[in-house]
Amino acid sequence: MAAVNSTTAATSLLDLFNQQPLCNKPSQTGCVDLGNTTCFGSNLPYAQTSFELVTDADTLPGVKEKLLLWSGIRAVPLCWDAIQPLLCSVYLPECGENKIQLIDRKVCQATRQPCKIVELEYGWPDFLRCDNDDVYADGCESPSTKLLKFNASGCEPPLMATTNPASYYDGVDGCGLQCMNPLFNEQQHVDMHVFIAVLAGLTCICTLFAMLSFFVDWKNSNKYPARIIFYINLCFFMACIGWLAQFFSNARDEIVCRRDGTMRLGEPVGTGESPSCIVIFVLVYFFLMAGIIWFDILSYSWFIMYKALNTRKDPLVGKTRKFHLAAWCIPFVLVLACLGVSEVDGDSMSGICFIGYKNHMYRVGFLLVPVGLVLFIAGFFLLRGLAALFSLKNQQSGLLSDSAVSKITWTMARIGIFTLIAFVFVFITFAVHVYELTHQALWEASFRDFIKCEANVTILETLSGTPVVCELHNRPSIALMKLNLVALFGTGIAMSTWVWTRASALNWRRFWFKLIGRSDNEMKRIRHRSRMIAKAFANRHARGCQSNLDKHDDELEYSEHTFTHQDPLGMNFDLHSVSQEMSSSWVRNVPNMVKRRGGMLPMEQPHDNVEDLNQPGLWAVSQYIDGPQMKQKLKPIQNKQNTKLKSHDDTFIGTSPYNYRLDQPKQQIKVNDKDVGTAFQPPGVLPTLAE
Repeated sequence: MAAVNSTTAATSLLDLFNQQPLCNKPSQTGCVDLGNTTCFGSNLPYAQTSFELVTDADTLPGVKEKLLLWSGIRAVPLCWDAIQPLLCSVYLPECGENKIQLIDRKVCQATRQPCKIVELEYGWPDFLRCDNDDVYADGCESPSTKLLKFNASGCEPPLMATTNPASYYDGVDGCGLQCMNPLFNEQQHVDMHVFIAVLAGLTCICTLFAMLSFFVDWKNSNKYPARIIFYINLCFFMACIGWLAQFFSNARDEIVCRRDGTMRLGEPVGTGESPSCIVIFVLVYFFLMAGIIWFDILSYSWFIMYKALNTRKDPLVGKTRKFHLAAWCIPFVLVLACLGVSEVDGDSMSGICFIGYKNHMYRVGFLLVPVGLVLFIAGFFLLRGLAALFSLKNQQSGLLSDSAVSKITWTMARIGIFTLIAFVFVFITFAVHVYELTHQALWEASFRDFIKCEANVTILETLSGTPVVCELHNRPSIALMKLNLVALFGTGIAMSTWVWTRASALNWRRFWFKLIGRSDNEMKRIRHRSRMIAKAFANRHARGCQSNLDKHDDELEYSEHTFTHQDPLGMNFDLHSVSQEMSSSWVRNVPNMVKRRGGMLPMEQPHDNVEDLNQPGLWAVSQYIDGPQMKQKLKPIQNKQNTKLKSHDDTFIGTSPYNYRLDQPKQQIKVNDKDVGTAFQPPGVLPTLAE
């Protein structure tokens, strides 16, 4: 009964075959019995075949060998599903009554898109080209082809199955590159992550310290160009945050991997994926570019400041807004351009997303070119700034104080060393990228050979009879990758060293003593001494009563905030003053200087009792130096209370370390044997008139 049914089915197929004369052609060698031959494990629904449609085999064993070689395509799932019917129809076509069944052209065309890797790696042989009319015909769908059932396949590591077209590896539809970079093993990943954690953490600490060094004395530290150093360190600090974000729980996988477990390539690709990759890219790239542009602005600011040292004008007036416009807008435009070309890639070794990990030409355009241009401009202005300092030092050496000459020399050395370090780091960055560009094609070819080897291991072992081990023969140098990171983070650390100065240490010391409520007993600095004396002279007629004290409070008071400190860079130049130190001797002689301008009241006005303390005299100068304390001491006078003189024992004048008691005798002051006034005289100290 089964034999009858088989004969009936064969007869019906033969009748259908005879009804389509355009879908077959005569056989020159006749039909060949198939026997028990299968095609990729599928039983063929016909008994005879022919080898006339192919040109690379003319026997049944030869056909089986060629089909074995084609089985390497099983590592490309979508291609394997489409190409199996085509290969079986071409190598083992249906044949009967010396006529060969031609293949429907649609079966051939269905393999072009999913089997791009064949075109890329090998190219299609002539008998598999869809325009070959000796093999293919239109509208010749064979019922026997529909009866064939084939097995599905999967991706071979390091590829993995995915349904996201954006994750497909080049030419391998249905498979994407695994998230962990296959060029390096797991231990190499761990070593690199530890290296990044140490460098990024150290840079983060250094830049944070630099920013805090500005905050502890912001009133004196926020002036340009010193303030630019603050912005540079802020930028590198934010970039380090982007590098360190990967060390939070499971953060690295979310940053560099897609939801299907493949590596992020060509971001942004649309909705459905976590935005963490783009966020990290913006943090790292935007602030890195902003930092180097601020460095350009710093070099320009130094140049125009040093060029204008022998003048009284501030050359940076009106330019700071332009600085901010350039420093923040240019990186913003570059970020938009990077996102527009969709070339942001994730890398499991670095743990971040960045421009051009896959296509290095985009990294050249969006990273190396801007960095090279900025560093060229910065170098130009730094060299001109050094030349201006050198010229100032040589041409006006006789007019400058020793401290000014010393500071100029030290500043020239600092700028020179920093410029050298910066250009060494930039040279390292460029050298590493040139190395990557010249070797990228070799690494990609080696990786594709590795993938092909993994896909054909079974075939190669069958043909050779020996075990086959696939290896990557060429891969990037880990040492050079680490050197590139040293250059990147080393630049951030170098930027923070600008606040590693004695001035910064003194600012931290003042801040600490202020925090614990303790006096630092430090020599203060005053911006303009002559203004202090002139101010006292202008207020020489002020009365010491409480109402006048309230009226002239803002004019007379000289609190600690009035004293100027060096910014954390310690690079302020004052070429118009021999010394800025305000010693206790100078404070004691402020009355003498006021007197020489006619500001001292006559000696005839005595101050022997407490009620006379509100009369003009030296108290105007005392109030000018230390207003809040004198107001507090004069409150009892306003309230007309009986106050003993000992209640004023702790009254200080200015920042002098000497304790001037109100009941202390006044010292007669003489100039050229003439009485000119009185002043408080501490024991063992002779008054000295300032010249």
